[in-house]
Amino acid sequence: MDDKKHEKPADDKAAVWDKINDEAEMLRRRTTPVYMKQRIMDALPEKPEPAKPWYKRVLDK
Repeated sequence: MDDKKHEKPADDKAAVWDKINDEAEMLRRRTTPVYMKQRIMDALPEKPEPAKPWYKRVLDK
C-alpha cells in the first residue's frame, strides 16, 4: 500500500512534464504568418534617419 502512495506523485510529475514538453514543442513549431511579416516590412520606413551622436540627441530635447 505504501508503494502505491509513492508511485502516484511520480506519475503526476511525469504527466505534468509530458504536458509541458508537448506545449513547448508546439510553441517551437509556431511561426509568424506571411501576411504579418509583410505588414511589418511595409510599416518600416524606406530610408532610416541618419544616426546622431548621443550628445546631440540629449541637447536637442
